[in-house]
Amino acid sequence: MSIVTAHVIGVMRMIDKGMDDKIIAVCANDISVSHITSLDELPPHLMSEIRHFFEQYKKLEHTEVVVEEFMDKEKAFEIITQSILDYKKDILPDIN
Repeated sequence: MSIVTAHVIGVMRMIDKGMDDKIIAVCANDISVSHITSLDELPPHLMSEIRHFFEQYKKLEHTEVVVEEFMDKEKAFEIITQSILDYKKDILPDIN
C-alpha cells in the first residue's frame, strides 16, 4: 500500500452492480500534474482513456459497466463528505 498526497479534481459516476463513484485526483507532489485543479484542465484524450478503461476493465468478469458522467471537484467533495458520514453511521458502530 502507498499513501500519496493528492488534490481532488473531480469524480466519475459509473454504474457497476450499483452506483460506483470514482474520485479523480492528481498527485500533489508531481510537478507534471500538481498544477491541475479541475477535470476541465485534463486533455480530452485523457478523459476518453479514463472512460474507456473503466468501461472495459470488468469485461473479463462479465460485468457491465456504464460510465454516466464526469462531475466537478465540488461534487467530489460532497461525495467524500457523505461517504465519511455513512461510514460513521453504518460501519463504525459495528467496530466498537
